[in-house]
Amino acid sequence: MFAVDTGEVNRARARRAQELQQEAEARDRRQVACSKKEKKKKKKKMAIARRAQAYLSGKKEAEMHMSEEVFWTGEAFGGSGRKKAPSTPIPRPQDVYHIVVDNTNKPFEHALLEKSPDAGAPARPTHPLEKLPVEQLFDRRVPQSPPLKPPELSDTPFTFVQDRKTLNKLVRKLKNATEFAVNVEYNHFRSFQGLTCLMQISTRTEDFIVDTLKLRKYLGERLREAFQDPTKKKVMYGTTRDIMWLQRDFGIYICNLFDIGQASRILQMGHVSLEYLLLSFCGVIAKKRCQRADWRQRPLPDRMTKCAREVTHYLLYIYDLMRLRLMNESSGENDLLLEVCKCSNEICLQLYEKEPPTDKSYLHIHGLKDNELSARQLAVFAGLYQWRDSVARIEDESTAYILPNKTLLEIAKQIPVTARRFKRTVEAKNKFLDHHLGHVITIIRNAVANSDSFENIAEQLKKERLEELMVADTKSSSEDTETITAVDADNNESNSHSSDEPALVPGFSSEQGHVPKAPFFTLIVDGSLDCSAICGTLKKVLKWMGFDQLTMVIMYKIIPFMKSCPEELRPKLVHEILEPVFHYLHTKLYKSWCALLHDGAVEVPDKIADIFSSKEEANKLGSSLIIQLTRAASELLAVIACPQLYGSSEFLCSKSLVGYVLCHDVLRLQVLSLIYYIFGAWNVDEAKMTLVPLCYKVIEVATATRHDAIISFVKDMIPHLIQWLAFESSLEGTQPGDVIIKDLCYQAFRCVHCPNQDLSCEEKPKDRIYEVFQSWLEQTKLVVGSRKKPMHELEEFVWIWEVEEEFSKYIPGYIDMLHQVNEMDDCLERDSSSPRVLFEKLDPKFVSKYAIGSPSHDYLWAMSAMVKRKMSAMHWQRRNDKMFQFLCLLIDFKPYIQHSSYDDSVVELVEESKAYPDLAEFLRADALEVFCAILFLWEPQFHPMIRKEHKDVLKKILHHVTSLENITFLKPLLPDVRDFPVRLRPYAKNYIDNRNKEYIVAKEQARLHEQFDAHLASGVLDHYLSKGDAGSHGDALKAVLNDSRQFSALDHDLIKLSFERRAELLGRRDQLHLFYKCFQRVTRDAQLRIEVQSLIDQLGRQDFFCIDDDAIDWDQKCCSELVDKFNKQVFTGSDLPKYYVIRGIMDYRAMSRMKDGSCSWCDVFQKVVGKPYDRWIQNIPSFWMDTRYYKHQYYDIIQQPLQKQIWKKEE
Repeated sequence: MFAVDTGEVNRARARRAQELQQEAEARDRRQVACSKKEKKKKKKKMAIARRAQAYLSGKKEAEMHMSEEVFWTGEAFGGSGRKKAPSTPIPRPQDVYHIVVDNTNKPFEHALLEKSPDAGAPARPTHPLEKLPVEQLFDRRVPQSPPLKPPELSDTPFTFVQDRKTLNKLVRKLKNATEFAVNVEYNHFRSFQGLTCLMQISTRTEDFIVDTLKLRKYLGERLREAFQDPTKKKVMYGTTRDIMWLQRDFGIYICNLFDIGQASRILQMGHVSLEYLLLSFCGVIAKKRCQRADWRQRPLPDRMTKCAREVTHYLLYIYDLMRLRLMNESSGENDLLLEVCKCSNEICLQLYEKEPPTDKSYLHIHGLKDNELSARQLAVFAGLYQWRDSVARIEDESTAYILPNKTLLEIAKQIPVTARRFKRTVEAKNKFLDHHLGHVITIIRNAVANSDSFENIAEQLKKERLEELMVADTKSSSEDTETITAVDADNNESNSHSSDEPALVPGFSSEQGHVPKAPFFTLIVDGSLDCSAICGTLKKVLKWMGFDQLTMVIMYKIIPFMKSCPEELRPKLVHEILEPVFHYLHTKLYKSWCALLHDGAVEVPDKIADIFSSKEEANKLGSSLIIQLTRAASELLAVIACPQLYGSSEFLCSKSLVGYVLCHDVLRLQVLSLIYYIFGAWNVDEAKMTLVPLCYKVIEVATATRHDAIISFVKDMIPHLIQWLAFESSLEGTQPGDVIIKDLCYQAFRCVHCPNQDLSCEEKPKDRIYEVFQSWLEQTKLVVGSRKKPMHELEEFVWIWEVEEEFSKYIPGYIDMLHQVNEMDDCLERDSSSPRVLFEKLDPKFVSKYAIGSPSHDYLWAMSAMVKRKMSAMHWQRRNDKMFQFLCLLIDFKPYIQHSSYDDSVVELVEESKAYPDLAEFLRADALEVFCAILFLWEPQFHPMIRKEHKDVLKKILHHVTSLENITFLKPLLPDVRDFPVRLRPYAKNYIDNRNKEYIVAKEQARLHEQFDAHLASGVLDHYLSKGDAGSHGDALKAVLNDSRQFSALDHDLIKLSFERRAELLGRRDQLHLFYKCFQRVTRDAQLRIEVQSLIDQLGRQDFFCIDDDAIDWDQKCCSELVDKFNKQVFTGSDLPKYYVIRGIMDYRAMSRMKDGSCSWCDVFQKVVGKPYDRWIQNIPSFWMDTRYYKHQYYDIIQQPLQKQIWKKEE
């Protein structure tokens, strides 16, 4: 074995250190100019955002290239992207060199290999290496002198092989060589399967770089013999993919390979990168910046040429050194050189195969699990993934170029079901999305409709994501445990698990549903780990946790931690542990109890169906899990009132945990609601008794603070305490539990009715208050007990006669409050929701009727909440009204706005316009985008007479677009259960549900109507509706009712409205088609073209085409006569509207100007007339859905439920 030249290595390191210093100085110079670059970047992004509109696609090829670059780099969503395309777009090699590839799913065929039949199986291709023994392929001879290091690159002959003459020279060189080094450079950016761009070959004396793109069809034939010759050693590094590319693109199969990477692994060199090998063996510092270079560039830059040569120039020298080292370190039984040759042969014997797509291929996209997509989102993702794959195969483009993964995920998250929303989601221009926009929208809608089949897959992905998080957190915690153990071995016992202590890991490990252990909870209890470790993990996994898991976590982890939690950590405890846990209980546990009490169904997030085969056993376990979690919740609530956590009474509100929780707005609502549910509806006696100490503390805090929400809760809690005494205990109150509940009821009574009494007095009261309480309690218990209903037969909450009477008196006033707020048109004024401002606006009749004497009246607080709800709808409605009015102004805006003149100057002109000053500048820009998008479809040619004749059509379209948003996004003022006091909410919920039945029916009809319009968008009934008579509409209605049960419940009047609107759209389609055909006839008739050109010239002399001159009278007699002549000659008997005639004049003028010797009339016709026609036809489906506005009673009810007699005033 020969030693490496260490002096050369040291010199190389010194040169590298000098380079690093120079790079640091250059970096400092760049930071000085950072601010200028940021300004330029911001300006560039603003320009891109304006240009990236779908209706401007194809305006300029340079703009398209620029937008493609931005879309590829990810700047469309504000990111820097992983890879940036060159500033000058590189033409696709497939187009330049006419490369044809097979992107179908058909298996790849190794046509050049012999077929060997297998018993009972089709013949398989045989690699030529299979016939050669491995011992024949390696040389054990020891050289007589040390290997010679190759000369520097500058001293070595180099040939760039890019024609057949130099290729023949390379073939002759390889024929005389006994070994040569090979490498392949590859690019996947603009092709589906990728292309081999370069091949580097080095002999002992010369370097070659082969242009495999230009010489693609010659390489296999000329180089195949040298690569398959077993007497020639081929030296490569990291060959697995290179072998596959050589087989696929050139039919080259390698024999006698020495893989440098395999040798590094067998020699256990630690680092196996090529950069490390070049530095260790040759003292060469290879720069990594060329690893991601775009090898399609031609001519190849000098920097990339140098990088490419370095890869193979030194490989033969490294091979010599490694072969000697392998021989020296081999033993009799351990022949390392033979092992390297065997591994290299195994790589060569692999044959290229296409990776067939499957229905689950989309699941392998990087980052899919991290985004936690729902079933609907996953269905959209899968549909667009398949669409992207098919388009990429047809266009021979990489899938990332068609639609980057980041954009694909963003679309799946947003689920844009209309073209307008889609364009808002995807801000950057993409010619493939623009071209297939209608089809993409259809894919999204179909995916949403069929998303049920993705429920299991979405759940599985979430489960796998949860398991990954748990494994990562467990591993991290285990590492922390080892570190702590190494620092303090005495604490080892405290950091270990007890054998009976459950922990948090998803899934069940036994029939009882218990879970295996996780180490990180143990460490937080004794303070070994920081609190944030458990908090971060809990937030991630809580939403996927089952009841059994959360019960164990609360009982064995959270409660012990709360008891030992120091005062300074209480805010962190509350916000990062208690708040998410209580939210879980307030939502999922509440939902499970409602299902159990109302429907008798057991709905729990635990996968109990996987444990038990019978439904009865599963329901039994599910009920047990609900009760266990309820008890755990009561224990958790009771800990808040733990003596060591509240101290003395004077610090109860300021420093205690119970005071802190009750003064926290979000937690107070969750905690008090849980107490209310446990006492009121959830039939778990142990949980009720557990909560008694906390209820005492709540009463103390209510008395001390006189907080309205807490006082209201105490007042609402009293009926439930009485209900419990009436049903679950004797009237005498002799049981110990009854005495406690009775005393608690008395303390609540005093808090509500006698706020100035001292609740801390331990003497049993004998005063007048207690006598009043006793009398009231006995009467109430008798009334409640007379119902003789057991607790489990009650509805969601306990109803008592006083509350029923209170509700019946409250509801008329509530309806009057709704109408008072609904009639207020100035809800958007400042402080309009404050009770003081509302008090000044009230109708005097309303004030006197309900004796409202001050802004502190309870009604005003409820009305304040109503005003806040109305403000959002009012704001959106006013915005849309202003948008429509401003859009109407744009129709006659001077200078006239045309889709072809849309640029930054027009945007600035519209934003700075004094017309309609109430509309914000950014909304003006949005309105301009909408207006130009409509003009792009409906007014491809501009003339003032077209705009005049087209004005009503444009207004109707604009009205439908803005009005649709009112129906889609507006949430009108409706009754809300939260407007009522807590004790009245059960009655309010049933009352509101009953009164809202008509509104619910209207919403369901609107939903079905939207689905029906989507059905019509496919064109299935166009052959009926295009006839335009009443009989055809009847036939279409029969076809709908006979063929689809889905729309059997849809109101027939809504179906007829859709038929009428569809028939109108089809009529416009027929007009446009007639316009297209008539104009096509002109291009084919030379004599007619001469006559039409004469009319165009005469109109030009009359200044007909001076469209910017406002002084011209477009209705003058001479112009009208010429227009009529043009109509008769071109559109004879067509009876088209006048704006089509004017459009025809402008189209023919544009065609005549474009016509020259290089293009025919058919070509200019297709550009001027055919392209807008195709664009209109392609956008019919999205236009149909974006303008679906109807006048019908159902839509009136949805927009104005209070005015449409659903909630009429009580007489």
